[in-house]
Amino acid sequence: MASDGRLRIFDALGIALAAAGGVMIFLGWYSIHDKASVLEQIPYLASGSVGGLAAIIGGVSIVYLTRQFRLEREVGRLSAMQEEMAAAVRSLAADHGTSAPPVTGLHRRGGRLDRVEQLSIKEQSR
Repeated sequence: MASDGRLRIFDALGIALAAAGGVMIFLGWYSIHDKASVLEQIPYLASGSVGGLAAIIGGVSIVYLTRQFRLEREVGRLSAMQEEMAAAVRSLAADHGTSAPPVTGLHRRGGRLDRVEQLSIKEQSR
């Protein structure tokens, strides 16, 4: 798919941002480790460590969101395949003169997966 390339770019951007955050924290620590006074340490702490932490959080968030988008797309694809299979079962049952059981989701009698609602991306944005 065309958007896979874009998602890979966002993954690489997120990983690079998180790595840059790690480098910023290390450089902040390396600059601060020989300072005896707290007043001398504060500027390094504010610039290196806080900025590095923000970069790590931002990078991890970008990677997480691209993974979530991939999962949403996969759920949509599987949902479409399930609808296609249900139509094929109904068609096959009609050809043999019987009625097909309703296909509404995943079933496991008495288990947690009695019914799984099918969500599309449009339904999630409401």
